[in-house]
Amino acid sequence: MKKHLLEVERLLKPHSNKKRKEVDEWYLKSTLKNLGITVPKQRQIAKSGFSFSNFPKKELDKIWDYIWKTTDTHEVASLALFNFANKKKSLALEDWKILKTWISRIDNWAHSDYLSD
Repeated sequence: MKKHLLEVERLLKPHSNKKRKEVDEWYLKSTLKNLGITVPKQRQIAKSGFSFSNFPKKELDKIWDYIWKTTDTHEVASLALFNFANKKKSLALEDWKILKTWISRIDNWAHSDYLSD
């Protein structure tokens, strides 16, 4: 699982923007570190996919659950939320069982909005 987290971090890092990072840290007031990557860029990276993107749903859910629960980076956590948001029309009870455990980690309005959606 950790290798998947490291992959996501590695793919995001080159898009870090120091000036935006400072603004985002002030604006979001999250305990998570911030890379300063715009949401459209994050979504573009997510859409490009990862080495594990075509894994079976059950395995993908475990990977994103691990990533959400262990990352210390705002944008990485956002990608975990995007994973579920992109399939919200087909979410099932099994998905809710995962997502409801994520609530306690919410510490900023952006992640709250993504999860609430």
